[in-house]
Amino acid sequence: MMYNRTMKKYWAIVSFYFEKYPARVTGYLSAISLNGIKYWQTIPMGILIPIAMLFIGMGEGAQRLEDRKTIDALYKDNDPKKKDYEEIEEMVKLKHKHRDIDISV
Repeated sequence: MMYNRTMKKYWAIVSFYFEKYPARVTGYLSAISLNGIKYWQTIPMGILIPIAMLFIGMGEGAQRLEDRKTIDALYKDNDPKKKDYEEIEEMVKLKHKHRDIDISV
């Protein structure tokens, strides 16, 4: 019973990481598999093609999730009464304001 709760806890952490950083997870998995192919050259081609197709699909899913997060960030919190140029001016002011902050240690 304890094993089941522990696995659920770890799966919650892993699934949160997959949801928050899909492109990073896809990059890690593809890098690990490519290094594995480099060191184990006896892997049959019949296994490599589905693995490549899997990573293409994962990349597409990651791209769609990142696009959705970007759209949410751009349009979810914006004031509908503001014009686009006013939003851009506000972003530029924030960028210049943060540029003056000294972050050196």
